Amino acid sequence: MVKIQHYVPRFYLRNFAADHAADHLIHCFDKANSKQFIVNIGKIAGEKYFYDLGDKTHELVEGILSRYEGVFDDAYYRLVTKKHLGYLDWNEKESIAYFLATQEIRTKEMREFFRNIAKDLKRSLSTRNPPEDFRKKLEKLGMEKSIRSAQLELLFETLTGKAEFVDTVLKMKWILIENNTKMPFWTSDHPVNRFNPEDWSPYGNLGLLSQGIQICFPLTSRLSLSVVDPIEYYFIPDKMVADEDHVLFQNTLQVRSSTRHIFSRKDDFSVARRWLKENPSFRDISRERITEGFDQSKGKRLQKSPRFWWNGK
Repeated sequence: MVKIQHYVPRFYLRNFAADHAADHLIHCFDKANSKQFIVNIGKIAGEKYFYDLGDKTHELVEGILSRYEGVFDDAYYRLVTKKHLGYLDWNEKESIAYFLATQEIRTKEMREFFRNIAKDLKRSLSTRNPPEDFRKKLEKLGMEKSIRSAQLELLFETLTGKAEFVDTVLKMKWILIENNTKMPFWTSDHPVNRFNPEDWSPYGNLGLLSQGIQICFPLTSRLSLSVVDPIEYYFIPDKMVADEDHVLFQNTLQVRSSTRHIFSRKDDFSVARRWLKENPSFRDISRERITEGFDQSKGKRLQKSPRFWWNGK
């Protein structure tokens, strides 16, 4: 039997398991068709041969990821039990930063983003009548194996310390957000999300050094981590209590940024249904993502979140 290769680890999804459910069952909403169901965490957020390039690459990838996840799991457990960033030492904080980096890169959503880049590049350059050899390279660029290879190359660069993401994240401001409302934090098949209330068009606003940038990552149904612009948000305490508006904001962000599936410990996805009714293009798995990545004017209601979401003002 072929093992499913997960792009969102099961130890993480366990913290969003359904109330009183055995065998780590979780409520799932499929935004492509608005269906919801309950499923074991071992059967979601993964695919057969997801990391496979036909040369046993998947074994190497899964081995490296397993080692990093083991280190992260210790820091993660300390953070979700102590519920305070002050309990983390530098190594634990660094392991969380690495997890954020790899979790953003390794998902199906990132693969779709790579696919969009290849398609957009091919469309742009093909109009210039390039030489035959270059045209063949363009064709190869859009093939599944090339897209998969590009994603894994970026993942390896991050894990071997060659990417700047981790260093930058460690210099940003970290805020822990506790949720005591009746609505749980959701997660998804692409749980690490970027948001920026500032509009820097046409230059894009989702780079790590962009003024106003926020990285939102739900840790459990009751706890979330935000890594934010240290200058713009310098006066914000390192721990906040979320009101219902902020929980709605983070959950809507999961709906917007996911590829297809949203996960929750409860079976109420009415917020997702309403937002997708206003933004039906986000149901499409093959939707255009290039402009999404650089311009957040796409998507209603999310932009109406309070500018100062930490206090609702």
